[in-house]
Amino acid sequence: MGLDLLFLLDVTVSMKPYRDAVVGEIGKIVTYLEAMFKYSKNNIRVGVVGYRDLHLTPRFELKPFTPITTGGEGSIKEWLGKLEFKTSTANDHPEDVHGGLEKAASDELGWSNQARTIIHIADAPGHGRRLAPPDAWWGPKGDNHPDFDADGSILTGLLRKLRVELQVQTYKFIHVVDPKRKVPDTAAMLQEFHKACGDPAWISEAEWQGDEEMALEVVAAASESIQQSVSTRGGLRLAPPERNFVLDPAEPDWDSVKDMAAVTSAHQIELLDSINTLLRLIRSDKHISIKSDEQDRARVRIAPRPFAKGKNRLAYYARFYPSGLAAGEVHEVVVKEFLAADGSSNSALSYKAQMETQTVASFLAGEFNRHVEEAGLNMPRIEYAPCKLLAVVQRERPVKLVKFYLMEPLLLGSMHKWNNNYGFQDLADPQPHMQAFSHWTHVVTDEMLMVVDLQGFRTLNQKDNIDIVLIDPAIHCVKSGFYGATNMASLGGFEAFLHSHNNPMFANLGGHDGNCEALVMDCKDFRQGC
Repeated sequence: MGLDLLFLLDVTVSMKPYRDAVVGEIGKIVTYLEAMFKYSKNNIRVGVVGYRDLHLTPRFELKPFTPITTGGEGSIKEWLGKLEFKTSTANDHPEDVHGGLEKAASDELGWSNQARTIIHIADAPGHGRRLAPPDAWWGPKGDNHPDFDADGSILTGLLRKLRVELQVQTYKFIHVVDPKRKVPDTAAMLQEFHKACGDPAWISEAEWQGDEEMALEVVAAASESIQQSVSTRGGLRLAPPERNFVLDPAEPDWDSVKDMAAVTSAHQIELLDSINTLLRLIRSDKHISIKSDEQDRARVRIAPRPFAKGKNRLAYYARFYPSGLAAGEVHEVVVKEFLAADGSSNSALSYKAQMETQTVASFLAGEFNRHVEEAGLNMPRIEYAPCKLLAVVQRERPVKLVKFYLMEPLLLGSMHKWNNNYGFQDLADPQPHMQAFSHWTHVVTDEMLMVVDLQGFRTLNQKDNIDIVLIDPAIHCVKSGFYGATNMASLGGFEAFLHSHNNPMFANLGGHDGNCEALVMDCKDFRQGC
């Protein structure tokens, strides 16, 4: 799997203090990517667009995409070593951000690999009042082009060309903050970026927190591009048409939200009495049976707008009344629907596949916890949030219309991802017990399965200890008809995880420890005792 990784850099004099760090970290980033992705060495190319300001000479510095294996005069490291962060004149604060974006979208770079990531590092906004905060410290005379792109149409065209036409999967902006100011000068500009690009979730942000942290941020962003570019059909992941939506982070006034009749159902996890039973089902091409809950009066209220967007689904606040509105019992929940607008993913079958994935992951997590306890190891528990299929009756007549969602408890806090389904493992916060869980699921199932895409929330339990509750797993399986589109076993998903997990560098960073080895070596005896 190839990766084109572009660094879009403000190379003016204000960024000069960070020059050595940026140049040095690119080498470290390459090392991490080589260690994490099995087939990366000959397929990672790095390019650079450096921009200054309008009417400056040279206005841009450009290095087309170059394989990281290229040495000598043509190498990316050699080129970066000669890159100067300078400004011949400095009579206003904003820089030529629009010009930098235009160069990033140009044919001069030679975009060709399927996985595409842009890392934009800057300390100043682009020209125009639209990109400046209302109380900009540089004042109305601090921008020589205050009316530039007044309606935002140029910015919209550039960002959408990168996202839609060039299919850049990941755009990460790293704010460089002046120590004398708490808020980045680029904060208002990024608000406009999110609006202009057409998908607010496409752009992620971070603040420069030091050299090591920057490298890890870039590795995580690049891994997202690689994951998105792989499909179960072996080619480029073609983005299906998306439904129109507007994100709203606030909960609605629930009294104003219409309630609807609802029925919930779940997989019968109690039928999984052992790992051997699970494997027998898979070998026989059988899925776990589903049972509807006995609810005659259940109602649900769903927020009219989603509060969050993931790679494949939209998430809505909701309130679920299992015994009807009058009974008084209400559960605060999140309901999720697939993002595709063409109906291809919005069938009961697609939702059941994702629910089965979470059910099996939850079952294996329970078995893992039991093995840890029997082995006398001091490791945190692995837990998954319960997940149900929600069928909502939206219209009774003339045709009964039912819409499906996945329903989970509302979890508070910020979500974090510790690994994905194509080799990424968080080097900054590896949580070795979770990486051990993924490895263990592969070995204990005779290499038929592997639970990955470990992501979730840190919560406080009744003893005020921190638990991690996981959601939205992926499962690699040797049988292609199981666990939906995120099953990448046929595309090297198993090997991608094991390559990074078993790499000595990852062990040195705390991601692979002796507890994992002890559990994996004891898997056969544990299975016999089930």
